[in-house]
Parts: sequence; C-alpha cells; structure tokens
Amino acid sequence: MPDVVWKIANTELVEGIGLPEVQMICGGKAAEGMTVKEVITVHNLKRAMQFMLANLDRPVDLDLVKEYNRIVCESLCDKPGEIRSYPVRITGTDYKPGMPAIGKIEEVLQLAKEIDHS
Repeated sequence: MPDVVWKIANTELVEGIGLPEVQMICGGKAAEGMTVKEVITVHNLKRAMQFMLANLDRPVDLDLVKEYNRIVCESLCDKPGEIRSYPVRITGTDYKPGMPAIGKIEEVLQLAKEIDHS
C-alpha cells in the first residue's frame, strides 16, 4: 500500500516526497525533515486507502465520497467530509473552480454506477 499512497501524495499533495519517507510514515514513524502537514497528509491518504479497500462492495454514493473526503482532509481542511461552500483557487494558476452542486455530484455518481453495471 505505501507505493499507492506515495503515488497519490507525490502527484497531488506532497511534491517531492520519496517512497522511503512514505513507507516510514505508513509504518507509524515520522520521516526526518518533513512538516507536520506532510506527515498528516500521508497518514490520512493511507487511512483513506484502507477505508476504500474495506468498502469495495459498498455502492459509491455521496455518503461514501464524503467519508473518504473526511478521512483525507482530517486535520488539514475546514469542514472535512462536507461539500465545499466557499470559493477556492488552484495554486499556481488563475483557474477558479465553480461551486459544487449536490445535484450535479449525485448525477455524476449515478452515471458512474451505470458505467459500472454495463
């Protein structure tokens, strides 16, 4: 599992982190030179992967997505596990994502279910 966590962390959240550091964190030890935020991020990603693997038979619905988000964002974001209700920016760009809409999220999840069952 550390290699999957490393790929997610290195691509999205903790640029430049090495697999040995992720392995240490996944093993319950903090890697030297890492920030608290980086350690929490990797630890949360590990927990989120464990949650997903433990719930493979569960239908993908809004509650599942919110729980995954809660685990990933715990101690890192405002209101983890809740749909964002404030504007955000993507660092390093001028792009501003639109506000999420529950109806649209549920529509996408329904489409995913239909693809999965086809």
